[in-house]
Amino acid sequence: MSVRPSPYRDVVWYFVFEGAGREDAIRLQVFGSEQELYERGDDPAQGFAMALPLDRSASKMSRAEWTRTQVPSAMWMDLGHQLWSALPGPAKEPLLTEGSGQPSRVKIAGNSSAIHDMPWEWLNDGSNGPFALRPYIRLSRAVPIRVVAPPPAVVPPVRVLLLVPNPRDDRLMSAGAEIEAIAEGIAPPHYELRVLEEPTWEAVAGQLDEYQPCIVHYVGHAGVGQGQGNLVVHDLDNRSHWISGRELAQALPLSARLLCLSTCFTVPNYQILGLSRLAHSPSTYRLPTTIANRYPVSEQAVRAFWRVFYRALIAEGGNANEAFHQAQVATAGSPGAEADWGSFALVIRDQSAQVMQLQSPGRKGQEKRQEEIQAQLISRLASDLAEIGRKGKDRPEIVQKRFEEEADLASDLAEELWSEDEP
Repeated sequence: MSVRPSPYRDVVWYFVFEGAGREDAIRLQVFGSEQELYERGDDPAQGFAMALPLDRSASKMSRAEWTRTQVPSAMWMDLGHQLWSALPGPAKEPLLTEGSGQPSRVKIAGNSSAIHDMPWEWLNDGSNGPFALRPYIRLSRAVPIRVVAPPPAVVPPVRVLLLVPNPRDDRLMSAGAEIEAIAEGIAPPHYELRVLEEPTWEAVAGQLDEYQPCIVHYVGHAGVGQGQGNLVVHDLDNRSHWISGRELAQALPLSARLLCLSTCFTVPNYQILGLSRLAHSPSTYRLPTTIANRYPVSEQAVRAFWRVFYRALIAEGGNANEAFHQAQVATAGSPGAEADWGSFALVIRDQSAQVMQLQSPGRKGQEKRQEEIQAQLISRLASDLAEIGRKGKDRPEIVQKRFEEEADLASDLAEELWSEDEP
């Protein structure tokens, strides 16, 4: 199956958590792409056995000290170097070699929250600072998928829906200050911003359907339930109502290609790691590429990151990899931000993080066509997944063949749209 060439030298680190009772037993497989991951599969004979340095189970991680307070520089430097030291030599090579004008993009993925919860953004080799901030590295996380859907063509202004829930039975935050800090970079003529303060879930779902936003930005509390992340909004009685990744995915329109999950800075978050856990929801939930906070950040960091990110997203033509990298670097240089830059994590859920293709007004009609094709691809894949689930764990040969046929068709349709977008 062919795909459009990546502007990056990609490498996928896929960590396999070996199971309960063996918390430090990890197997790392290294792939050149997400397609290669699916083609080669999870073969126990492949990869490198290793032990992660943080002796914490997934359940303990949600209560770890670094998820509750601003992180001092000494902590990220030390733990980031420990993570680096635990990696096998072959996995490190892409981060140590500068390419010829093509950055290395490392996608970190795994089969367990014990992997996802690790502070991979802190990776460093003890010299020249963290890899995430180096100009030739793009360090991200990923929820691998098999089929690449083309990014939609969007004619500015890009529609952004900012959700600021403030449930009465949780810690009340200063909504005005939170909105002001985030909205600085979401300005006309490139953006159109709609703010929904203190919404019920019914109001959120209604706005998603009516406004059809390209970007959904949530700022507020999070929670962890049964190991998975949840957002906290209102119910009709003005009490907390938790929204899971599955429920959110079902409500998001096809137009939503980027999800931003911000922690509040005016009050402590209820359980901040819920934002990251939701960002790593299973690929079957069909959430878009997501940026999520992983530990508390200062107001200065919030302003610095989102101001640069939203402006760079336009300047880079919808490439969230580049916008995210520029925003992290800006946050790292922000006075008083400590290690806040490492709280922001990019979780790629569409293989590319090219979340949209900005178009001139004369090409507006193509946006609808692309959404229709995406709907077709998603419905076909959803049908296949439902059939596989109905048959049980063993995938019948006929279903596997059908899946491969649909994957090839999806790739062909994506290539057609890519070629139409090129000058």
